[in-house]
Amino acid sequence: MKQLLCTVMCLSIMAACINESGQTPIADTGKVIAPDEGTKHMATRLATFYENLSPLASPYKNAERAHAFKSQAAQANPNQRASLEMRAAMEELLAGNTQKAIQEFETLKNMIAQVNNPANAAGIRMINEFLAVCYLRLGEQTNCQDNHSPTSCIIPLSDEAMHIQKEGSMKAIEMILEVLNSNPQDENFIYILNLAYMTLGQYPDGVPPPYLRKMTGKESPNLIPFFKNKAAELGIDDYRLSGGVVIDDFNNDHLLDIAISSWSLLHPIKIYYNRGNGEFEENNAELLQGITGGLNLIHTDYNNDGFLDLYVLRGGWLKQGPPNSLLRNNGDESFTDVTYETGLSAAHPTQTAVWADFNNDGFLDLYIANESSTAGAHPNELYINQDGKAFINNAQELGAAQMLYCKGTATSDYDHDGDMDIYISVLKGPNYLLQNQLTETGELKFVNKANELGVNEPMESFPCWFFDANNDGWDDIFVSGYSTSNYNQYASEWTKAINGKAFSTSPPKIYINNQKGGFIDKSVSYGFNTPCFTMGANFGDINADNLPDIYLATGEPDYKAVIPNRMFLNIEGSKYTEVTTQGGFGHIQKGHAVSFADIDNDGDEDVYCVLGGAYEGDVFFNALFENPHKVSAWVKFKLQGTASNKAALGTRIILKTQLKGIITQYHSSISNSSSFGENPFVKNFSLQENEKPLSLDIVWPSGHREQILGLKRNTLHIITEKNDNVALIEIPTYKIPEIPAGHQHHHH
Repeated sequence: MKQLLCTVMCLSIMAACINESGQTPIADTGKVIAPDEGTKHMATRLATFYENLSPLASPYKNAERAHAFKSQAAQANPNQRASLEMRAAMEELLAGNTQKAIQEFETLKNMIAQVNNPANAAGIRMINEFLAVCYLRLGEQTNCQDNHSPTSCIIPLSDEAMHIQKEGSMKAIEMILEVLNSNPQDENFIYILNLAYMTLGQYPDGVPPPYLRKMTGKESPNLIPFFKNKAAELGIDDYRLSGGVVIDDFNNDHLLDIAISSWSLLHPIKIYYNRGNGEFEENNAELLQGITGGLNLIHTDYNNDGFLDLYVLRGGWLKQGPPNSLLRNNGDESFTDVTYETGLSAAHPTQTAVWADFNNDGFLDLYIANESSTAGAHPNELYINQDGKAFINNAQELGAAQMLYCKGTATSDYDHDGDMDIYISVLKGPNYLLQNQLTETGELKFVNKANELGVNEPMESFPCWFFDANNDGWDDIFVSGYSTSNYNQYASEWTKAINGKAFSTSPPKIYINNQKGGFIDKSVSYGFNTPCFTMGANFGDINADNLPDIYLATGEPDYKAVIPNRMFLNIEGSKYTEVTTQGGFGHIQKGHAVSFADIDNDGDEDVYCVLGGAYEGDVFFNALFENPHKVSAWVKFKLQGTASNKAALGTRIILKTQLKGIITQYHSSISNSSSFGENPFVKNFSLQENEKPLSLDIVWPSGHREQILGLKRNTLHIITEKNDNVALIEIPTYKIPEIPAGHQHHHH
């Protein structure tokens, strides 16, 4: 029984360290795979990789882990049997088999109670903690999943989102109160106690006064309207685990499509094609079958053929990953895996990469930031594009092979010297800013300037990007955190912060470009003095002022970390203020990749968020928050390079408009946007009533500069480098249908 008590005291909901791995690498033959065989070869390798993944060594094959622990328990001595049964019960919870987990925890609790040993009281308290989480999760499953509605799990909960099946929350409250009787200062459980009361419509009045906490932060009212979740109406509420999203036009019909991944190797890549009438068609061509997994997606046009390709990133959080995939767009709504054909088949764990033309030869190169727990295990990779046909990794000789646990990466010509630089966020340690020192003779070299320029924090970082926060034409840096030092304490840290108590998690950083080759830390003055436990994140414009707002999505695997995703509004380029609650963005399910895009072509940007966690049972419905603004007019631009890369990545633009005699400039650039979630390469600008678009100034990556006149409102402009003929395209606007209020039953 002492062995059981020790096990109970030591185990946490995480069940396993994030760095555990059981992958069995599959050797490559080194031969070139023919294009028509590349997809089949990758599908076979991914399937074999998954089959060879030991459930006892991988923390994410939860159902198989539960079975394995039970099999071991049946052959173990009594003390070992109890601890193995405990682990099996935890795995059942993580696998989504919550009722079975509850039964097994209750059996263990009764077994401990029957033994007359004062020390076992601590074991019972710990099992009560597990049961509290089990019942909380049961409430989520029987209501937010089985009786899903567009407002499910968005706090503060609306009447529509209240739990119909009350057993889970009621039993969770019972267990949590027992836990707090022993440890009344545990803010993790105080948070989920308040949440459980909220799901029953009993917050705040029903919460015992010593445990009552604020559940949302303070906001200035009436800054934005409420954004409704319309994913179900469009059939794009993908119901899977954490993953990536890219929104852009994949079939060149001038409508925005949606590509989505889920990190499970059992889940295929999905592409939803926009048919322009409020309908999206899921079209996974036969050639794409078997191409599974992917914690992140980024898009590109690696071969300059005018069709956007996809790059799938795998192996994040694991010591040994399966290979990533380069999916070539065939132009007919099908894709071919050309990973082996192009020389990109190296297998390292990663979830972040970025495309840019680092040597200015007109073809996009690929930088991959890998995850190394030990120095040299998985160096970063810089693949130089060989005229759209193949890639060669030159990271080591170019000074770009930092051996770090990297989580995010982004590119920009931040110093305006005509070449693309790289920012890299690191989970534990200083971040990197690799300055591109490309010579006039074409020699490429990178030098880390992060420490010198003071942009190396936070020391526990995750998503990052370059963007122009203050609309001055110079890219700034945003980098958010993911506190491993507070792992499994995110609910506690969040509760402390919004209730005015001291917290220990580093807030995000925003570094403003000083236009002299350096940056100024403006994090506090810009409003980022609160902990944000961020995995997915992105920037876009939610109030039609053409300034970048920020959505941060939380994603820690711990089932107690059901804290809200957060939206921050850009105020005149000088600060950010939170608008999470008033905008309806406070989703508490695990948030991952985010994309801002004008899905319905009405001139304002909607927000898509991938929801779902890491463990097998932590699935949820993705959300699309429809922008309710009534934009008077808009103007859109799609740029196509000739001397520059076809997708025009790295291009800077300035839109000049006139309203009541006043000329305004809006600055933007074309990039892979965030390191976790991607916006369209098509640029959208909202216009006020009577605001006239005058001109678009363009600085192409090739160095060519030009100005486009004769702009039209409510029109997509397709602009080709060094070509005076601008194509003017009228694209249809459609209204996203309404589904009557009430819970929607889904069968996925």
